[in-house]
Amino acid sequence: DKPEAKLKRLLAQDATLVTALRGGIEAAAREDGWALLSTAGSAAKRQAPIDPRNYGVKNFPALFEGTGLFEIVRAQNGHQYVADKRNKDRTPLPAA
Repeated sequence: DKPEAKLKRLLAQDATLVTALRGGIEAAAREDGWALLSTAGSAAKRQAPIDPRNYGVKNFPALFEGTGLFEIVRAQNGHQYVADKRNKDRTPLPAA
C-alpha cells in the first residue's frame, strides 16, 4: 500500500474524526450543501478536540481531503468549499 492509501483508510475508519468532520460541514453548510472549508474546519474543532497534526497532516483541508469522504472545490474567488460526498441534495458546484 502507498502511504497515502493507508492514511486515507485510517482516517476514513476513525469514527470520531469522520463524525466531527461531517458535523462541521453540517453546521457550516449553506443551502446549496457546500460549506466554506475554513468555517467547516472551525465547526469540526468545536465538535471534538481534533488537531490535524495528530493525524499526520498539517491542517483541516488536508484532513477533509485525506479521508476521501468529502469533495473539495476551489471557487473562482479563491475560497475553498467542502461537501459530504454522501449528500445527494447538494449542487454540483458551490454557488458563488
